[in-house]
Amino acid sequence: MSTIDDMLQRMAASKDLGLPDWGSTSRHYEGIAKRLHDARHSAYEIAFAVGHVRRKVIVPDAKFESGCHAWDALPDQSYLAYRYQIQWKDIEYADLEFFTHDEESVLARLTFVNDSDLAREYIASAFSVLRTLRHVELNLLDNDVWISADHYTELAFGPEVSPNGSSRLEGLGYELPALSPLLRPGQDGLQRGVAVADCLVGTAGLGNHRKQDNALAVRDNQTFVFQKDTRISYTVPRRTNALHIVVRYAMVGVEQLTLQISNGKGSAFLTLTHNADSPYIDFADFRHAVLSLPTVAGDTLSLTVISAQVNSDKPQFLLDGILLTNQTDAESLNERFVWHAEAPRFTISRLTGQSGVVLTSNIVTPRLALYSEAERPIPPRPYSDGVITSVLHGELDGVQVSHKLHNEMMVSWYGSEVAIQGDGSNHFAGYNIGPIVVEPGETRVVYCAITCAVGSSDDVLAKARMVHHNRHATIKRIEAHYQRTAPDFAGSSYGFSQHKEYVQLATNVVYPTRLGDEYVSTYTPGKRWGGLYTWDAGMHGIGLAEYDLTRSLDIMNQYTVDNPDIEAVLHGPLVPLHIYLMNEIFQKTGDNDLLDAFYDRLKRYVGHFLGEPPSRFDAFGDGLLTAFFDGFNAFGVDDYPAQHFVGINRMFDQVSSVSPTAHGIRAAKIMRLFAYKRAHTQDGLHYDRIIDYLTEGLQSLAWDERSGYYSYVIHESKQHLTTPDGINFNMGLDGVAPLVADVSTPAQKHAMIANLMTEGRLWTPYGITTVAQDAPYYRHDGYWNGKIWIPHQWFMWKALIGEGELAHAERIALTALDLWKRETDDSYNCWESFDVKTGQGQGAHQFAGLSGPIAAFYHGYFTPGRFAVGFDTVIEEHEYDPETRHFLLTVSTPLRQGRTGIVMAVGEPGPYQLSIDGYSHSVESQGGWLNVALDLSVAPRTVVVEPAG
Repeated sequence: MSTIDDMLQRMAASKDLGLPDWGSTSRHYEGIAKRLHDARHSAYEIAFAVGHVRRKVIVPDAKFESGCHAWDALPDQSYLAYRYQIQWKDIEYADLEFFTHDEESVLARLTFVNDSDLAREYIASAFSVLRTLRHVELNLLDNDVWISADHYTELAFGPEVSPNGSSRLEGLGYELPALSPLLRPGQDGLQRGVAVADCLVGTAGLGNHRKQDNALAVRDNQTFVFQKDTRISYTVPRRTNALHIVVRYAMVGVEQLTLQISNGKGSAFLTLTHNADSPYIDFADFRHAVLSLPTVAGDTLSLTVISAQVNSDKPQFLLDGILLTNQTDAESLNERFVWHAEAPRFTISRLTGQSGVVLTSNIVTPRLALYSEAERPIPPRPYSDGVITSVLHGELDGVQVSHKLHNEMMVSWYGSEVAIQGDGSNHFAGYNIGPIVVEPGETRVVYCAITCAVGSSDDVLAKARMVHHNRHATIKRIEAHYQRTAPDFAGSSYGFSQHKEYVQLATNVVYPTRLGDEYVSTYTPGKRWGGLYTWDAGMHGIGLAEYDLTRSLDIMNQYTVDNPDIEAVLHGPLVPLHIYLMNEIFQKTGDNDLLDAFYDRLKRYVGHFLGEPPSRFDAFGDGLLTAFFDGFNAFGVDDYPAQHFVGINRMFDQVSSVSPTAHGIRAAKIMRLFAYKRAHTQDGLHYDRIIDYLTEGLQSLAWDERSGYYSYVIHESKQHLTTPDGINFNMGLDGVAPLVADVSTPAQKHAMIANLMTEGRLWTPYGITTVAQDAPYYRHDGYWNGKIWIPHQWFMWKALIGEGELAHAERIALTALDLWKRETDDSYNCWESFDVKTGQGQGAHQFAGLSGPIAAFYHGYFTPGRFAVGFDTVIEEHEYDPETRHFLLTVSTPLRQGRTGIVMAVGEPGPYQLSIDGYSHSVESQGGWLNVALDLSVAPRTVVVEPAG
């Protein structure tokens, strides 16, 4: 079986990333973690606190700037490296590297570098912690059957309320939509009505609840279960002799809920009356309602709401599941559901007079062993050992811990170990290494082996010692793997900054994240958020596609689905990025097998946005899509002025923005191209109808000739949304979004490009800003307003290449690369956004997702043999010989006719011979790439470039 077949088979079985169990998956600290695959989705995390003895100590917080930087990595996570800036900038630092030895063990290498004028004494403590979820264990008897509430076969409720009737919170709280009976499938890959909570068996049930911050866990699930005649049906999965049905539930703010339970042979009424006192549901709030109704395998059980008496404006209801059983006394039922919620604790084992430590958890079976020849020496009697520093607190940082850690990490006059007491909710066991004395201008290297395995303490520690003993062989093997697989940025002025983005793309991974029925590892834009973000992940994939297509396809696999009840995995703004991502992958590979494998999923994904006209987002029936009925954010820009105005004035159900329609048209065009390539004629005609319908709506209603931008449209009057002075409220990226759709007239395109590329409007010295600087609602100190973000640079770059506007496209890409280089070289960080006035990086400091296209800009211009084309271009053939630098592309635009462009990275400035369909002429490359403009249509054309002479 081919590698692609193996990969697709793996992806069909699970949405988990194809990564090993050791990796950079902590949401909390830079370091390494080991997934344990237990019922509580646990992981051991190891984070090194590094610094001076009894002075500055860096705790490597992954969410905020701490002085620790992700430094190097391989996408398969077999190698990870971090730099601790003990004295900025590179005067004193420690490089921490992890080399995977095998599935059980990793080797850590710490290199202390002292380029100061004074001798220094350093310390490192390898803090181990168990991250684990609370868990409900259900003990079934022989004849018992458990039906989880989320495994329904039918969920019927109604009548559904139209999106136009969904209310919204007033004022600045508009970002949190008020509740609606509309249940949106696909949120985090879940079916309609599903709620996730750790107090549920399998952590999923049906209904809704509030988290400890009193926010709704799933915003649109609250009211459906209280509607009269709501019906939830289940199929009994296997034979049972059970005579009783037990409904396990919890509710808050509900006086009583009456259900009729039927199985086709009979029915009975069940009244639920226990109303919990707590503001949010926890394990202790669940009750068991019992009725007698025999069932057999294949029976359909239906629960129908007869009546509900709600006594709160924030009612909550969780249906955990249905237990079919013959034993129904209350004590027995309570004993069957076991709540595992104990706080993690380690038992620490040391052999007298020997190095190394073993940590045994009270929750999971595998033990952790750490061994270093440089561990803190055992002091003479009567002093205590002190090789372990225990921190009994939720985190390593914070007021309760941080002011003690720098002073007490290695100091103990009393007792057997150092203990820093906090809130007690977790146990960090720090294995102390040092003191390490480094003279001025010198370097010192120490090692620490880490083993996670099932076995006796002696055996696990012996394995760690063996890993330490064989450290040089492990390092040599991983270094050889690195040389074969890591990208080479040598000689490039952009090398350092591009390498840092590559590292962030590879290491911004978190675990566990609930995705549908699984807990998986997933790429995240930045660890201060963690978890799923649909449009961020698409951009992340565009970046990863430049380095590792398997990792990029993992993202495609996670956000596209085979489940007919779910169209896409949704979280965050509705921008169809994975259609763009698949187009990028197809342009790079031309792999029809991959296109076939994802084609049906992509149809379902784009169907969520477009449907069969009119789609669910064509709420006004005029061909203008609006994302506002699913959220406040139309195109990923949180504080966009027009959007903000609409929100605070409660106009979400009255207006359409531009971007959903523009991106909808482009998504339909990409899908039409895929249909053409796979000879799906009827699908192509379907997308033709969508494109024509949306284009008519956009062109007839939204264009504002006076400003040169498309406008928000008020539904009832069909007027444009303007300021009180009559100025278009959409002078920004949303107003020029139709450039990606390629449906505007030449005059409209000219006006939009002028707005885009003219300094003082959308153009700045640092790139395209979000809101035009000559608009009255522009501000330079917003989140997006007054900032440069990478994703929309990419949309405009691709669009302009497609238009043959290659000089403009080049300006966008090179400006972004220069900006990224300046700020990354300066700070060693990969920033979320950049200030318009200064170019200063801001926001999340180790950001990857939306900044992924930085890699596309770089490789499109500076990696020999790479290329960049517009959205409509198909790569029929691609050849590049690095020895002769012979570069061939055969290209077409089968569904578009006219001028377009290609960027071809040729490697070196100088003279080249450019041939198009055999007609040759001399050209000069100024920067190591060629901008090639040509007319394309359905007939492929061949472009050849080779050095002159």
